[in-house]
Amino acid sequence: MSETIMVALIAGTVALVTALTVEAYKTRLVKKYRYYQLQYKSYNKTWNSLYDLELSGDKLFASPDKENLKNFNNQLGITQEIVIQNALLIDEEHYIKLRELIKTFWNFGWEKNLLLDLKKNGSYDRKDYSNIRSIGDELRKTREKYQKLIEEIRKSFRKQIK
Repeated sequence: MSETIMVALIAGTVALVTALTVEAYKTRLVKKYRYYQLQYKSYNKTWNSLYDLELSGDKLFASPDKENLKNFNNQLGITQEIVIQNALLIDEEHYIKLRELIKTFWNFGWEKNLLLDLKKNGSYDRKDYSNIRSIGDELRKTREKYQKLIEEIRKSFRKQIK
């Protein structure tokens, strides 16, 4: 085989390998881009639901009644479902924090329900009053906890999507 043919074969092989490598790289980039797009949408949808849940919790805290409790529990269920649906696209650290936050919100709703039950008949004795104060203190602590967790999640979500 002549030297010219060998050089041409080598050049053709190098060009083919380069083209295949470039195509493989493009394919990986497209897959990563699609993944990041989906992840961004997941984080955004999760954050929007968390924000709605926070507003609902704050409304329940400010005005504890059965209607606000119902709305809060409904939003909590929606948010929990969204977190679970997006679990594949949310980083594990964030998923763990979100599950902790959901648990905190469940506790908040349970405490508010207990408080409403104690207050519903309008007449309560000293023991009930003591329980109401205790539950009120727990509610404030729980609310502070979920506000702190939401702020932590907001910051970590922001880092994730940049």
